[in-house]
Amino acid sequence: MRHTLLISAFCLLLAACAQDATTHEDDLDAIRSLIESVEAANNEGDVDTWVGSFDDPFWYLPSFSPAVTNRDSLRAMTAAAFSGWQADIEILVGDIQVEGYWANVYSEVRGIAVSPDKSDKANVDVKQLVVYHKTGDGWKISRMMNNPNEYDM
Repeated sequence: MRHTLLISAFCLLLAACAQDATTHEDDLDAIRSLIESVEAANNEGDVDTWVGSFDDPFWYLPSFSPAVTNRDSLRAMTAAAFSGWQADIEILVGDIQVEGYWANVYSEVRGIAVSPDKSDKANVDVKQLVVYHKTGDGWKISRMMNNPNEYDM
């Protein structure tokens, strides 16, 4: 009888470990999917999807700009940035670390954005650290910090 209980307990432990591994992979897949959605929203100029990827509360530290901590300001900033500009950026994920309901992701954003009249272009070469939070609606951006890899001062 004691053997049976030990074997049962061991099997339950193995099942729990297997489920944790699967859950971790599911979390990684969900975070990667969100990153792909943010990339597509940026390239398509989709303000609603981009802004909708953020949690409540959140804070965003864009390069050379004040912190953004409310949804109205984030929407206005994003609408102005996306207004007519055509972007072709790629988010290159370098490292994802998931701990429970939180994840840290280091990535680089590279590409180009062209002004509405095609007279101006901006090379995008930014490193970023993004903290994601797992909510009832899935993973969301909780903190985003950007810094350019190169800039003229």
